Amino acid sequence: MAFLKQHLIMIILAAVCLGSAGTAVWAYLDGGNILQQMQDIDKLRNQVRGKHKAPNLTMIEARKKSAEEENAIMKARLETVLQKQKHNRFDGKPRQTLVPNVLPKLKSNAAAFAFKSEYQREFSKLLISLRARDKARAGDIHAQRALIENRSGGSDSSVPKNFWMPDAPPEEEKDESSSDEFPTLQKVLSENPEARAAELVARDCYMYVSKNAIKPHQLVHSNDAPKVEEIWQAQMALWIEQDIVSALASINTERASILQEKGIEPWVAHMPVKHLKILRLQNWFGKGGGMNAGGIASSFTSKKNDNKLFIIPIQMELVVEEASVLKVIDSLCSVGFYTPTRVQYSMVEPNPFQSEYIYGDDPVLMMTIDLEGYYFREVFDEWIPKSLKKILATPEAEELRSGRG
Repeated sequence: MAFLKQHLIMIILAAVCLGSAGTAVWAYLDGGNILQQMQDIDKLRNQVRGKHKAPNLTMIEARKKSAEEENAIMKARLETVLQKQKHNRFDGKPRQTLVPNVLPKLKSNAAAFAFKSEYQREFSKLLISLRARDKARAGDIHAQRALIENRSGGSDSSVPKNFWMPDAPPEEEKDESSSDEFPTLQKVLSENPEARAAELVARDCYMYVSKNAIKPHQLVHSNDAPKVEEIWQAQMALWIEQDIVSALASINTERASILQEKGIEPWVAHMPVKHLKILRLQNWFGKGGGMNAGGIASSFTSKKNDNKLFIIPIQMELVVEEASVLKVIDSLCSVGFYTPTRVQYSMVEPNPFQSEYIYGDDPVLMMTIDLEGYYFREVFDEWIPKSLKKILATPEAEELRSGRG
């Protein structure tokens, strides 16, 4: 933990900035530096030819060939990154709108309503992909209270085996205190309806997602046909949410496969990603459009929207197994072109009487991760409504002022 606390942000930034694909994209974002170098070489070559200095011309030609080779490598790496944005990681298919031809120009209200319906259907798949639930509901707790009150002697089959102690050795599992004055923790919890409900929920999911942690676009709450700008905001936000969900789900799915091979039941107590508390997308989609917006850290990168790309700042609050912190960051960066701009974390203190969320026995951290998502116009321009094209080329997608001054 001490090592992480001292070196985490440097490790993360080094991993992101030194990646070969990332290097190519940063070169692309910095403008035509390579092109300028090529032009400078051509200029020098022409000057040398004018002076008939063959040895120097040979040297210039060698430098040009080297620059061309580097340029080809960078283009190939850039295309690798662009392919990630051209394909939807969530379903593995080429990226396309939920309803064909609904963007960039809305042709009918029927198409708008069709998009709204399809959007609600696809949005519901996010939690399914994560195999996620929120904490136990009032009804779950009430049902367990009724079982406690109505049982009449004998063992209670509704209490999960090895209650609250997934890694306890068999002898501890069987240990029943002979003293009624000092009941065991297991007995105390088995008599607590909140704890029993929490256990049953935990064993039914891979991770928790708090209510409204992943928020749908406001168009789902309106009876009117969504406007083309709202359709763009909802579609783009869904693509981003699918990226994030894919990154988190892949980590837990990998762990689940390992556990199943060992004959261990996979559930949240054993998972690297325990809990998504909130996912925030800043209001930079053009005319707003953010989800749970606000509170996102300012960026050190100084990158701004331009004619090559637009940026969406992202923040999430996660409870993560301490040993998997770097894996989580790496997975988030690998689903597209995402740069961590701030990472904050603190230890989650163990609480054996916890009645809402069960995180297991291993040390866990509460993390706040700020990211910048870069989305290339080369990929997304075909879907951006005409009314938002110029806005998305301005810093923070600020609305353009009309008139003079």
